[in-house]
Amino acid sequence: MNILVNGDSFTHERHFARENKPDLTWAYSLKAKNIALGGSSNDRIFHTTIEHLNKNQVDILILGWTVWSRYWLTGRNGLYFHIGTNYCTDDNLKGFDNNDKNVHKPIQEFYMKNCLNEFLNFKRFTNYYLHLQEYCKLKNIKFLNFMATQPLPDTNEIKLIASEAHMNKSDKDLEAQGIKYNSKILTDALSKFDKECWVNKKVGFCFNTWVDNNKLDRWHDGHPGQQASKQWGELIKLTLDGVGSTIL
Repeated sequence: MNILVNGDSFTHERHFARENKPDLTWAYSLKAKNIALGGSSNDRIFHTTIEHLNKNQVDILILGWTVWSRYWLTGRNGLYFHIGTNYCTDDNLKGFDNNDKNVHKPIQEFYMKNCLNEFLNFKRFTNYYLHLQEYCKLKNIKFLNFMATQPLPDTNEIKLIASEAHMNKSDKDLEAQGIKYNSKILTDALSKFDKECWVNKKVGFCFNTWVDNNKLDRWHDGHPGQQASKQWGELIKLTLDGVGSTIL
């Protein structure tokens, strides 16, 4: 079986590779092709997945979606910049470590000040997901998803995200109507997420929350540790086999 996994650091698990222990990653335990990158945005996850699918046969696709505040930009040097709320790195991960963490700071500051819009980012994520959900059905690819660090937003959080949409804010009534309208756009999209395509058959199942709920070990930098990663791989295998798990 050709298994492809993609995501951010919770799939990349670079912390194991840096300790010369890449065999500890959950992707390795599945014998999967791992194209994840620490600090990735959902934009990068989607586009690199499509690029791989255009060139390769895949039987199982496993994606760990990240926080929607992240984004990526093309760089003049031919690399992509991966931007988060407190960092900016590139395809070579320059900008993550202490000795070079400020190298791309002007790009990160420009994005946070002028470009970040959580409504547009989250709406893009739902469209990415829904496209791949339908694509995998058509191509007979087993599609499995999870949220890496942050669960999907609840009703109140969706309203906050929707308040970032472009709308007429000239008075409170118009603004309330705009928030209601844009909240519906997001909730309608989320209602189409198929639970059969999610870890433990639960839409929005979150790796990070699962680690906390089960009091599992963490690496010194806060990422899931060795046992947590191992058990996560086992949970994914159970889900792929159609078996429920008591490890919630």
